[in-house]
Parts: sequence; C-alpha cells; structure tokens
Amino acid sequence: MIRKLFIMAALLILASAAKGQEPNADVKHGKVRSFFGYVGRHVKESFTDCKTDKLWCGYVIGVGLINAADTGETIVGMHRGFRETSPLFGPHPSTLRLVSESAGITVAHFTTMHMLRELFTDKCKSDAADPNSMYSRIAAKRGISTDPRRCTEAIDLLGWTAQPRHVAAIVGNINELTR
Repeated sequence: MIRKLFIMAALLILASAAKGQEPNADVKHGKVRSFFGYVGRHVKESFTDCKTDKLWCGYVIGVGLINAADTGETIVGMHRGFRETSPLFGPHPSTLRLVSESAGITVAHFTTMHMLRELFTDKCKSDAADPNSMYSRIAAKRGISTDPRRCTEAIDLLGWTAQPRHVAAIVGNINELTR
C-alpha cells in the first residue's frame, strides 16, 4: 500500500513536471496556481470523462469498487480485533480515518492515471500522425492500425494490470475473517 502511494506520488510529480515543460498560456498566474489548476482539471476530468469514454468509466468504477471492498473488509477486520498492518494507517485506525484516507488515495490514483493517460495519448497521437515516427513504422510493419483512438485504450488497460493482485489480497483477507 505504501509502495503504491509512493509510486502514485512519483508519477504525479513526473506528470506535472512533463506538463510544466510545455508552453503555457496562463504563466502570468504563477507556477503554483498553474500547477493546482492543472491538477484540479484532472481531478474533475477523472470522473467527468465517464460520459464520453466507456473504457475509462469501467476503470474508474472497477478500481473504485475494489478499493471500497478493501476498505470495507479492513473495517470489518478492525471491529473483530485484527490489527491493520499498513504503516500509513497505523495499527488501530478509526473507521473515519480509513474511509477518508482510502478515498483520498483513490482520487489521487485516478488523477495520476488521468494525467498519464493525457500525456501518453498526446504523444501517441502525434506519433500516429507522423508517418516517419517509430510508432508508425512499427505499426506499418506489423499491419496494425495507427488510428489515434487506439492510443487511449492502452493506458486504460495498463491500469488494470495491478488489480488481480489487489483482488487476491482482498479475497485472502475475507477468508481470514471468515475462519
């Protein structure tokens, strides 16, 4: 859990640093205000993109449900006398602390994934438009379409790669609770 938090923080910093190198029209407002505007836009779009992108919506709902299940089974275990082993929460966190911190971590996760998704999609679309790019040459050699819509699918599917391990941990915890 703490490893995921550090990875998300590093990705958030890298995504914002990469975005900070692009020309920005609102530099007059200052770097801090521009940074918070950028992050705030992604927090909002992490949830509003469900209207237009069903794959992203499935990712948000699926990961949200998995994180809610993890938090729920942790709360049940705490009420049955188990101890929390995460150094982030401490051995006996309150229900409010567990729910609020888990929700914050989940929103940070979605925001970071949305930032990476935008950066990857922008790069992918520019490469797909350039017939001399490595992406276009490899796609042509393998007979793969360079349709820019394919760009967003890759990052959405990449986000699911860590979820089987998370689900297995939840199932293991539930089995421990039912003994």
